[in-house]
Amino acid sequence: MGDVEGDGDLDAIATTHEPTPRVVVLRNDGGTLTSDAALLLTILDEPDFQIVDLDPWHPDASGAQRWLVAGEDGVALAVIDLEAGGLRFLERLELSAEASATADLDGDGLLDLVLATEDEMLLYYAQDVVGPRGSP
Repeated sequence: MGDVEGDGDLDAIATTHEPTPRVVVLRNDGGTLTSDAALLLTILDEPDFQIVDLDPWHPDASGAQRWLVAGEDGVALAVIDLEAGGLRFLERLELSAEASATADLDGDGLLDLVLATEDEMLLYYAQDVVGPRGSP
């Protein structure tokens, strides 16, 4: 769940793996999630990237929602580019993830990242947020 369009409404987001990895967005139109407003997005930079989890992250300086994308192929910070119809990676780490989640683990009001790899669980504590606090 996250605000894909920047309109203040939470949209539902899911991922597919076969045959081509895609991101499915059910947009919230007037408080209702409908298939009429669904978007099927590709991964623009790396079309074969296998997504395990997609979690909302802190917005950028303009307030645009950013996303953490985790999978066997790495962990990336991304934005959804609605005009291009896809997910665009901003940064990527070569770290295979089996699962990921975001939550405020230390009570400072910032989302932190939990990553599970094949061998260990990693915790990354956010130090600062670029965009407005309290954004999903």
